[in-house]
Amino acid sequence: MKILTLFLLLLSSSIMAQTWPKAFNNSRWKFSYACEAESQDVLFRAEEEYQHFVWFKYDETVQTYLNGALTKDRWRLAAPFDKLYYNFAQVEHWKVANYNAQHLVLEFELNGGEGRYQYHFIRTTEAETPFFRYDLGQYPEAVVERTIMGSDPHPYRYLKDEPGKRRIPKTGKKGQIRPDSPLDTTPKFEIELVGGGFYGPPDFVRKNQLTINSEGLVKRKLQNEQQGLRVWESQISPAELEQLVAYIEKKGFFEWEQIYPCQTANCMDRLKETPRPVTLSLAISRGHKGRKIVMLPIYAGPDAKQQYLSYPKALDDIVRLLEKVAVEE
Repeated sequence: MKILTLFLLLLSSSIMAQTWPKAFNNSRWKFSYACEAESQDVLFRAEEEYQHFVWFKYDETVQTYLNGALTKDRWRLAAPFDKLYYNFAQVEHWKVANYNAQHLVLEFELNGGEGRYQYHFIRTTEAETPFFRYDLGQYPEAVVERTIMGSDPHPYRYLKDEPGKRRIPKTGKKGQIRPDSPLDTTPKFEIELVGGGFYGPPDFVRKNQLTINSEGLVKRKLQNEQQGLRVWESQISPAELEQLVAYIEKKGFFEWEQIYPCQTANCMDRLKETPRPVTLSLAISRGHKGRKIVMLPIYAGPDAKQQYLSYPKALDDIVRLLEKVAVEE
């Protein structure tokens, strides 16, 4: 009887070893919170503005969506399937601390063994994630431009993917592209700086956001308990905005890591203390070259005496310059 029981246990463990990686394939997850492994003290919880999704695909590629930025890499499970290779937040090797149909816990250890920390994910559906893929028979719309000369003076275009080609009037002079056309080649430059600092006394800051849109509109939103919500705007020219983005590019911003996490126990301990650190997020779009986001879980400010993270110091110059551009008049 004991031999039979032992055989069944070995068989069940063998089946689990074969089936759980298959169940892990093509799974989609949404980040919920990060915590200390032993105490389970929550260090950072994903709020509405923090969007972090992971998709482990069949072909052992992984897509990571973090606040509008999409990255692709490889993933791999190592036997006995409790070790995951997934390069994120300067961590390449994770321990699968817990896994079931709805919950995934990835654990890592700081360099030098100063502490163990966990990322908690909840399973999500394809419809709830920002990842995009073409289903069978679905392809992007094909737009064919055609100018009619002679008796028909109205330029028009055909949409090939619709049954029965139809005419769509096109405004503007011959050869011009409308600003809202998908073929518009005008470069777009946008900047968004959110968060930073600490949430606590003497004056709780609930919102700190600075945006510069592609038209050069500078908008600053600052909300605290003593003065409430304040919003002020200013204007810079598109040329000045382009120069601003070029300055940031020279600082090496677009080659930086996407996130600079805590690497020391001192930094992790500070995440649990009050006043609570507010994650800094800097997102910049540079024309057709795409959008880049850099995040820091703790950022005291460009002139703070103590910084808990190791990050490019050129970030201080960028933040200082953006705050000057958006100064309240």
